[in-house]
Amino acid sequence: MERLSRIPVGTFWVLSYALGIVAYLWIMANVPLVAIPAAGHDDALFVHLATNVLKGGWLGPYNNLTLAKGAFYPLWIAGTWIVGLPLLVTQGFAYALGCLLLARGLHPWLRSEAMTFLVFLVLLLNPAMYGYGQLRVMREGIYVPEILLIAAGVAWWFRWRDQGLLRRGALAAAVGVLLAAFWTTREEGVWILPFLVASVVLAAVLDWIRGWSDAATFRLEMPWPGVLRACAPHFARTVMLVGVTAGVAALGVGLVTWKNQQHYGVSDTVEFKQHAFLSGYGALSRIRHQGEHPPYVVIPREVLQRAYEVSPAAAELRPYFDSLAPDGFTQVGCATYGVIPCDGEVRAGWFMWALRDAVAQAGHYRSASEAQAFYTRLAEEIGAACDGARLDCLPPRVTMAPPFRLSFVGDTVRTFGRMLVFMATLDGVTVPRNPISCVADDCGQLPYYVSFLDMVHTTLFVVPPGMAADFQRRSGEAIQWPFQARSAWVAGKLEAVTAGYRAVLPWLLTVAVLAYAGMGVTAILRRRVEPLFLVASLAALVVLVRAALLAYLDVVAIPSLNSLYLSPAYPALLVFTMAAVLGGIRQAWATRSGRADAASPRAAAESLVGD
Repeated sequence: MERLSRIPVGTFWVLSYALGIVAYLWIMANVPLVAIPAAGHDDALFVHLATNVLKGGWLGPYNNLTLAKGAFYPLWIAGTWIVGLPLLVTQGFAYALGCLLLARGLHPWLRSEAMTFLVFLVLLLNPAMYGYGQLRVMREGIYVPEILLIAAGVAWWFRWRDQGLLRRGALAAAVGVLLAAFWTTREEGVWILPFLVASVVLAAVLDWIRGWSDAATFRLEMPWPGVLRACAPHFARTVMLVGVTAGVAALGVGLVTWKNQQHYGVSDTVEFKQHAFLSGYGALSRIRHQGEHPPYVVIPREVLQRAYEVSPAAAELRPYFDSLAPDGFTQVGCATYGVIPCDGEVRAGWFMWALRDAVAQAGHYRSASEAQAFYTRLAEEIGAACDGARLDCLPPRVTMAPPFRLSFVGDTVRTFGRMLVFMATLDGVTVPRNPISCVADDCGQLPYYVSFLDMVHTTLFVVPPGMAADFQRRSGEAIQWPFQARSAWVAGKLEAVTAGYRAVLPWLLTVAVLAYAGMGVTAILRRRVEPLFLVASLAALVVLVRAALLAYLDVVAIPSLNSLYLSPAYPALLVFTMAAVLGGIRQAWATRSGRADAASPRAAAESLVGD
């Protein structure tokens, strides 16, 4: 204890953070990967694309899956293979780095090293990061760290508002790189825009407050001409830095589109956002349904039958849809939504894959430009039939979103509430147990297991509940091998952590909501804003936007109430909880001590600027 007391305070905290990160990486090295090497549209697709990247052929030969998903995650898997570390470890390192940078970025407003470390630790042990869904070879493994790193960049953006332009410019460029990676990882990246816009608006408000203060300090003409002259330099720097971020992000996304143009002849990041594909899909979905509207079905078979009669392009899809080929999509949709007996419809969450398979079977995925031309022709032919009254149609559509119905509103609101409860209770988070190891089990019995596990650089894995291993295991429950004992110990500790979060988070979140409301009332009545109120507001915005997006998707298209899809919002939920509780306590203490008078404009601005 005497030696420990001699360690400088700064060194103690550095060692604490380092120990936390090392321990987390050791945990990620000892939790099993959830392996589904037969998931051709997800896990197996990412590994296949990464294998092609390593061969030097970008994403590989073109087919209907090559540009279906973003390029960044296959690039990350390829980079992980080159480094020689397990995929879960590299993703864990990115996540731990995001936790560290975000916690340290918030330090000036947390005002305590102990509280900053607590925020870091709570984020690091987030149970949503080691459930079954998150341990698959899925994009969320890197998507969540990207969100954290972007949020950390925004925190440092405010913390460094008084730093030199060169340092702030480098930070702006780094945020741009992260946004480019984020945008090319998943297709629905637009959901982060409210958070970014709110951050820019907050920066502009601070510029205005500082300009007003400067005008008063230097006795400039008041109120407007002097204030505007004083604000101009602050506004100019903010606009320039936002421009740097946007420019670097556009450059990164442009690099991916350039590579796709070079290899496949189309300038798209992913084809699900391609205008031609969306036009073709939208053309089919604008045809009005006859009779009852099957649940979660955007393009029923009766619509396809009418499309075949007026569109030669649509008629080319008939052999696929009239065969047994789409039965896999049909059956999984019926099983997911409990449609018994199965009605034979391909539901919205799977129709876009069935459509692409149908176009491929018709021979139009020989090249990206040929597929693009087919979807354009499909849209034009159905559009002409709609204009000529040969089909009863809705207005033209260029989207995969189903036609809006008023009933969606109430259903979305109810599902939104369920989403928030699901997150608060950490429902659906289960730690994998009883792993398989290629050291004890002959994984080489099936070649596709060998290539899959080699690309993610692991020999320790499990198969999801309800699925059986495709080969005979030698490691069973009768004999517990050392790797199983170690993995069981880690799983037990993680389950204990998860149980602790489940017990505390709902109650703490309730307190946080009340504290947040109290800070909001105080801000209005006393014209004083607690900085942590703003931190909590930005975090809440991330949670609410993500939950709202998934609630709507769950109602109209695909089951979205799960910890995998919600995982990008869990860190923000934890930040909101901690910031609101701490901010509420601090404001209550200040009010009780008689120090809650309105702050000067300059002091209000400086409270949001760190060292």
